[in-house]
Amino acid sequence: MRILHLFSDWKWTGPAEPAVQMSAGLNAKGIEVFFACQRPPANARQSILQKLSGAKFHVITDFNLAKGLKPLKGISDIKAIRKFIRDRHIDIVHTHTDHDHFIGGTAARGTEARIVRTNHKGVPFRTNIAARYLINKLTDAYTTFTETGLIADNKNYPGREDFFYKLNPSIDIGRFNAEGNCGNARKEFGISANAAVAGIVARVQRHRKFDILFKAFKTALKDMPEMRLMIIGRGTHINELAVEPAKNMGLEHAVIFTGYRDVDYLSVLNTFDFKVFLVPGSDGTCRAVREAMAMGKPVIASNNGILPEMVENEKTGLVVKDTPEDLAEAMVKLAKNPELRQRLGRNALIKANAEYNPQIQITQMFDVYIRTLK
Repeated sequence: MRILHLFSDWKWTGPAEPAVQMSAGLNAKGIEVFFACQRPPANARQSILQKLSGAKFHVITDFNLAKGLKPLKGISDIKAIRKFIRDRHIDIVHTHTDHDHFIGGTAARGTEARIVRTNHKGVPFRTNIAARYLINKLTDAYTTFTETGLIADNKNYPGREDFFYKLNPSIDIGRFNAEGNCGNARKEFGISANAAVAGIVARVQRHRKFDILFKAFKTALKDMPEMRLMIIGRGTHINELAVEPAKNMGLEHAVIFTGYRDVDYLSVLNTFDFKVFLVPGSDGTCRAVREAMAMGKPVIASNNGILPEMVENEKTGLVVKDTPEDLAEAMVKLAKNPELRQRLGRNALIKANAEYNPQIQITQMFDVYIRTLK
């Protein structure tokens, strides 16, 4: 079996990582995988191509895969991809964004290859004219990561129950193992051994609701003055959206901005006693939540998107309304109760091992391919 993955971006985004992990897993299963992405600019700090250094599957940057209104490049790609499919005898063209779905789907329709689309958003697929064209004309199978999304997709596109599939999102279980020798960063950031640490991993963007987070944390500090809030991430507007608001609210002594972490990411992440996650980002499957669960950390999650499916209230974490009052109450509850944190964290680890093991997703995806080729 030969699979061509198309990914219309060069950036190492939320959806890029699971697409690459899926390709690596399929390749390890004996499937010949070709992964095509954009060529990054010369000054790129982090790119898919950099992450693919040493990959054991084929990496291709010959196509434009240029998003936006660039018809000449689009036409060129359709011709080039169609030729590639025929020359390499590709069985499945697996697409991950709307752009490569249209380009790859159009190219594949003139060949024997089948078209699979993965929706990385964690929400139902759209139902406008363009979306319906992609699904009804340029798709042979569709995969999503959320049960509620699957139900809605089946309702919005009736009569194709054998067309939509739900996959388990995955995480590198072996890497995110707090029992391993990853240490923690309490000493580096001057955090006392007794202080409870709430943490968030996210790109600092306007939709992330940092205003709600800071209001909740300020309230929680009244009950737990030693508690600390650690923010791992960066963003173009981090000073405007997070650093200055925290300072203006008198929280600069208790909010720790670690910036982006790479080599020591695991040790900084392991400093958390629990994680807070309010809004799914570009990766609708909330990879950061799965990372925490795989490290045995309980999660306080809002009832948005896929989050209530991942975090089971009072079992693997706490699910709350995204209001300052409810969030503050949950933060205090976990900060005050180490035994509760331990129980929820242990259950989170069990769930991560049982549901987010990459081999589960690879087996499910392989089954989708087989069904699609029948």
